[in-house]
Amino acid sequence: MNDKELLGVARDIEAALLKLRQGRYRERLQELGVLVRRLQEVVRDWRKLSLALTRNWLAAAERCCRSASRELDGLPYTISRAQTFLDRHEKDVPTLSEILAELKAVEAQFGDLELEDEDYVLSVTTEPIILEDVYLGPFRIALYLGRLHELSQRTVYYIEALEPHPAATDDSITHPHVNNDVLCEGDGLVAIRAALAEGRLFDFFEMVCSVLNTYNPDSPYVALSDWVRFVCPKLA
Repeated sequence: MNDKELLGVARDIEAALLKLRQGRYRERLQELGVLVRRLQEVVRDWRKLSLALTRNWLAAAERCCRSASRELDGLPYTISRAQTFLDRHEKDVPTLSEILAELKAVEAQFGDLELEDEDYVLSVTTEPIILEDVYLGPFRIALYLGRLHELSQRTVYYIEALEPHPAATDDSITHPHVNNDVLCEGDGLVAIRAALAEGRLFDFFEMVCSVLNTYNPDSPYVALSDWVRFVCPKLA
């Protein structure tokens, strides 16, 4: 992409990250709302109990106490959950120039940085991947720019095998850790999502590439030992 195209992409990424951050503050608002509603129920029970005692309605007073007790039972969990959300400190959205620098760093590392207009996908292509002498070919790491603001709710990137050599038992598995173009991020999940949320695009692509170049025998969709052996002509 030329500089003008890169700048346009950087602006869209900046807007998506701002929208993502706003959405995360809405999540906090919702959690606080749950807490406020539960506390309001306790206050209602307190008022009813006060009225019942004033009028000597002892049966009603007992019901109020039981209702308040049920609400209080759930308070520790509600408070803890709200506290967890509130303790998540958001980093500042990177500036336009910082995002542009990230894009250029990705381009320098991977070569061509491609932009697909139809689905608004930003992608890079890895070198051919070989795991324990099993040739899997190059992969395309594709980031949906139009979905970036939905990072908290859905997967916003996919992995496409450009020279598919799928598992013998399942054509949808093109890599021990890729099923139907979705990467099993394993221990890297939190770091990968954090890199995207903070606009660290270079780190995102690098970490995903690292996962693709790693084989974890404890959690593959299909073990490499069950893969059809394919010898790359260049390596023969």
